[in-house]
Amino acid sequence: MMADRSVDDIISNIFRNKVKEYIAFGSHEPDGKFHVSSIVYGCPRKLYFEYKYGPKTVIENDDEMFRIWVGMKLHETKITDNHEYKLESKRDEFSIVGSIDEIMEFNNKIYIIDKKFVSVPPKEMYDHHKKQVMYYAYLLMKEKYIIPNGIALLYFRTGNVFITSSGKQIQGTDISSLGSTNHVFVFSEEITVDDINRYGNELEEIVSQTIKSIKENKIPEKKESWYCRYCAFKELCKYNDAFGF
Repeated sequence: MMADRSVDDIISNIFRNKVKEYIAFGSHEPDGKFHVSSIVYGCPRKLYFEYKYGPKTVIENDDEMFRIWVGMKLHETKITDNHEYKLESKRDEFSIVGSIDEIMEFNNKIYIIDKKFVSVPPKEMYDHHKKQVMYYAYLLMKEKYIIPNGIALLYFRTGNVFITSSGKQIQGTDISSLGSTNHVFVFSEEITVDDINRYGNELEEIVSQTIKSIKENKIPEKKESWYCRYCAFKELCKYNDAFGF
């Protein structure tokens, strides 16, 4: 005998609402800080809006909501003793903050690890993901006097997209004869102090531009990129371009 359909709906709605609560669905209060995960997009205007109005999570459908939820659970999964290592770097009344997923020591070398959830496995580190771990490396060196020797991106894949031995992406459920059906992809590389400082200078320039705009109460120029279509402030940004403030 099948259960009452209303029970199914109630259970489904309870779960969905709990996921919404878990990911702090909607807007957040301003915290007066610049988050490394936002700095990586190189847009002072995004940082300006986040500083003024708080970070925002815009979720248009259930697929996006559950993707964010799975990603957060991935970040929470501890794989080293140095898990979610918090960083903060002061700039007068401003702060740059971030949280390193994992710090691992291997063969007398220190690696910074960041974990990412993707539907399609990459062939190499995505540029903005590499920037994120390099910015962490810079803050770790600047604030904690710890010089990392390497970085690593751990990508966790879900869905039914696979990679053949030739690197071709195939979507489907028939995975016979494919070269790789892994769910975990890791890319690592060693880094030098010069590498760290180069990325650090980039971070400092973006933050400096944003602080100047905040002090002058003037919205900075935007940096157009592929990320604009996903930005939580895209409508506010378009309104500013059209009418100003």
